[in-house]
Amino acid sequence: MVVLLIRQLEERPKHGFVRRYIVALIYIGLGDKVKAIDCLEREYRDHDNIDTAWIRADPMLDPLRGDPRFEVLAEKILPAREFGKSDTQR
Repeated sequence: MVVLLIRQLEERPKHGFVRRYIVALIYIGLGDKVKAIDCLEREYRDHDNIDTAWIRADPMLDPLRGDPRFEVLAEKILPAREFGKSDTQR
């Protein structure tokens, strides 16, 4: 059942919009960190970054922290030196 759901979500971009961030969270829940990061990278590459803007703060992504691919992606989206700064500090 879960595999069918994921297949449908992965096929959906051919016919409409799907938030890959949500698919990444499903993969995290299934313990597949590689596919989760693949989804996040695709979202970033395709400029669908509305959700990935939370990459440094979303606790749902904690299982990916420390993975080199995830850390490189997080740095591209929101450099660590910028994380936590208020708009007046930038």
